[in-house]
Amino acid sequence: MQNMNKVGLFLCLIVFAVSCAKIVSPSGGPVDMTPPKLVRSVPETNSVNFSKGDITLYFDEYVELDDIQNKLLVSPPLKKNPEVKAYLKTVRVSGLDSLRENTTYILDFSDAIKDFNEGNRMRRFSYAFSTGDFIDSLTYEGRVVDAFSLKGVPNRYVVLYENADTAYIRKNIPDYITRSDSSGFFSFSNLSDGTYRILIFEDKNQNRIYDLPTEGVGFSNRPVRPYQKDSLSVERMKDNLFSYSDYEDTTQKLSASRIMSDGRAVVAFARGLNDGCIAEVKKPSADDVLVCYSANRDTLTIWRKGTAVMDSLEMEVRDGEFVERVSLYDSPSGRNRERKTFDFRPVVKDTSDFFKPYEIESSVPVLSERIPAVMIDGEDTAEVFFVATGDAMRFRLETDLKEGGRFELMIDSNVVESCRMQGNALFSHFFYRSKPDDYGELVILLHDTSCLETNRILYLSDESGKVTDTVNGVRAEDRVVFRYLKEGNYNLKMVMDDNGNGKWDKADFGLGREAEKVLPFEKTLRVRRSWQSEETWEVGKSHKKLH
Repeated sequence: MQNMNKVGLFLCLIVFAVSCAKIVSPSGGPVDMTPPKLVRSVPETNSVNFSKGDITLYFDEYVELDDIQNKLLVSPPLKKNPEVKAYLKTVRVSGLDSLRENTTYILDFSDAIKDFNEGNRMRRFSYAFSTGDFIDSLTYEGRVVDAFSLKGVPNRYVVLYENADTAYIRKNIPDYITRSDSSGFFSFSNLSDGTYRILIFEDKNQNRIYDLPTEGVGFSNRPVRPYQKDSLSVERMKDNLFSYSDYEDTTQKLSASRIMSDGRAVVAFARGLNDGCIAEVKKPSADDVLVCYSANRDTLTIWRKGTAVMDSLEMEVRDGEFVERVSLYDSPSGRNRERKTFDFRPVVKDTSDFFKPYEIESSVPVLSERIPAVMIDGEDTAEVFFVATGDAMRFRLETDLKEGGRFELMIDSNVVESCRMQGNALFSHFFYRSKPDDYGELVILLHDTSCLETNRILYLSDESGKVTDTVNGVRAEDRVVFRYLKEGNYNLKMVMDDNGNGKWDKADFGLGREAEKVLPFEKTLRVRRSWQSEETWEVGKSHKKLH
């Protein structure tokens, strides 16, 4: 028994020793979420009578720089950016040359300084100094919004010029520069008193000058004036809205062209072709092909009739002054085997709007202009016909459908032939035909005394931002009705169509023409099925001033 006790004690000692020898990672404290703090600087921030020299910033922990060459903004801009380096707990700025006399400078580091270990960033860190006897202290804040959607535009240069002349602005760096943040807001600090012209642009070539025709732009022809920051500054920032538009290439050009394996060629353009354009096929013979336009007319599909392959295409497209000659050649080797049948598909899958015709599309142009079908309505079956809409690939049901009904439409296989000598596959579609009670109605009572004679355009959009309805020719005092709206939330905005051309026009800096104003209705509109909602829009009382 005594030996047994000794053995047990020995085993316990072994287990204890092993457990003591096991290596366990030490438990760490809470993760550091605090960004670096500036302890002091030489010279001190907001110092005056600064001359050529270096600036050293001292922090409370080890720091590093992230993309400093792009993130650092010096305002007013210098001819050459200074050199910035980080070492241990310091950041040194050198090469501050060509400084103007009696001028306040701001070094805006944005979030380029972060701690070395966790990467916590300093946000909106800046340093100011003056080459004169005092520091300028005025502020100007605002927001950059997309000229049409009115959403904030991030990461765009916002600049101020004392000289408002357009030709001068095209050639010279600005007097002050900053950048819009992720929500489009911007802020200038340490400004001198005076009036300035404000400009927002993309700066693709990074020279701090708006000098490329492909750069997006926004501006105001009315001067802005800085102010002393106070308790009203937040409201001023909200009211100081400036519209911006990205560059849109309006040049027509060929974007893609290719011969496909199923007897067709596709020719795509950057923009939609006008109704009066001419697409002349020279090879194969024009009699041997069918030319089809896409819905927005930016793509031509040229189908070869019969069973012959499309091995080459020569054609010319003329649209006003635009002329494009297309030559395509393709080897038949390695072609995919062409299907023996083609398909029909419904334009709308589940619910067919009662106020629109029921339509189908074919995957290949159809030679017949009339397609027989069978319609099943409950226990009733009737023969119906689809007729061509003027497009060899789109067909409309000739028969009116009962509102609120559930239907099945069937097209038997091989009842019509495509231009490729194919028969159609069996088509069957179950769907619901809507009725008026499935929709809501929205009435807008407009009262606007700002510009009595100006034409207005109302745009209604759903929650995703898609425009669902547009009403042109709206007057200052008007009653506008939006009908057949699906239940949901909607947003409304109004374009002040100053030139009366029936569309919204963006800014043109060269002509000094600001983007046409877009005013939002600042309330989400709720539409319910089988219900009429009415809203009064007092324009002068409901929108912020947009420059």
